[in-house]
Amino acid sequence: MASLHPSSKILSILGLLPIALASEGSFFVIQGDPLVIERVDPFLSAGVPSNHVHNIFGADKFSANLDYDTMQQSTCNTFGPKDDNSNYWYPGWYFHDPKNGSFELVPTHLEIYYHLDPAPGYRQEFPPGFRMISGDAMTRTVEPDNIAQKSNNFICHGATDNNGNTIPDVKGSPGFADGGFTFCGAYPGYSGEIWFPFCWDGINEFEASDPYAHVTFPTNTDGSPNTGKCPDTHSTPLPQLFMEFHHDLDLFKGRYTQQDQPFVLAMGDPTGLGNHADFHNGWKKGVLQDAMKVVDPATNRTALNVGDSHPASDYFTNFYPEDVYKKCTIDPIVQEDAVGMAQRLWWAEMEIRHRWSQEAKAHEDGGTARSGGGLDREIRLHRHRVDKVCGSPPRKERQQRRQLEKRASSLESDGTAWQ
Repeated sequence: MASLHPSSKILSILGLLPIALASEGSFFVIQGDPLVIERVDPFLSAGVPSNHVHNIFGADKFSANLDYDTMQQSTCNTFGPKDDNSNYWYPGWYFHDPKNGSFELVPTHLEIYYHLDPAPGYRQEFPPGFRMISGDAMTRTVEPDNIAQKSNNFICHGATDNNGNTIPDVKGSPGFADGGFTFCGAYPGYSGEIWFPFCWDGINEFEASDPYAHVTFPTNTDGSPNTGKCPDTHSTPLPQLFMEFHHDLDLFKGRYTQQDQPFVLAMGDPTGLGNHADFHNGWKKGVLQDAMKVVDPATNRTALNVGDSHPASDYFTNFYPEDVYKKCTIDPIVQEDAVGMAQRLWWAEMEIRHRWSQEAKAHEDGGTARSGGGLDREIRLHRHRVDKVCGSPPRKERQQRRQLEKRASSLESDGTAWQ
């Protein structure tokens, strides 16, 4: 099995088990380190390299062409429960060194909360192979009334000031800017938080052409992503996932100041507003449904009723040994340095070109061109934005960029050209 980032580590300092305890409610928590870090996304780039790097977790049958039956053949996962052959992924976070312009992947660790309570109506387990995304990789502006954006936040755990004094957790709104990350340190450190939609239309599956159509958030008066009833258009409630991506900033102490904003998502996003996560269900059929079975109608208590007296680890007893799930990794498919230092986020620039080429094709097929000077002007603005983040490349690196663009084109046209 492949080795990962040398700083990758389990959140042992938190004292959490692979299935953690919770104080109340019907939910359980799984957590682990990455299975692999690479440019693969079976949802939006099936069969070919993705346009940006992902931290990928879960079962070891992950691939660029992923289906439920194959997932059931997994021999390990990064969380422990043998019945969970799912995969989960989110974009890599990079430290952009203010002094030398290099990029380094920030070590990460994932916690996933499965909320099972029947409050929005009795939930149905995820259908086999169910797929969904929360967040939008292309978002760069704050939309205060957008419930999907409210599901995406950042928080700084255990921050310290310049004198080493602990300060309260800093809860940010969408985006990096006010997340208080400057003084975040080791795990759990600076964390991204994403709630997934849990209301399904009961019929349709994920479609790359419209990835958010089959699921939505509940309707309510406070605009929160985790309370309220499912709308009539999406009336089937599913378990709700809440992911928290912890990042260790200790490696970068002393290398940036409070005035710097040194972090960028793998898509070339310096705002953090494009943070997103993907879930591909691989749970063994019936396991989650049994866990959500209401055993006390008077209190709506479910079979898996997490609490101090009934931890989730008492319910899920079918586990891989610790030395298996903590060492569960796979070799990357795309052979490139996505983990170590890199002078440019090449894949981020490929992402922009790929997205705009899709829009150009749609325009040729009769779609409406964007206003404000047309497509060419928009492309130039996006290139300028990326160069502002990555630094304007010298002549030699521009030549390297053109070579990589040609390679990317060949990879997209030929799904077998991985190496």
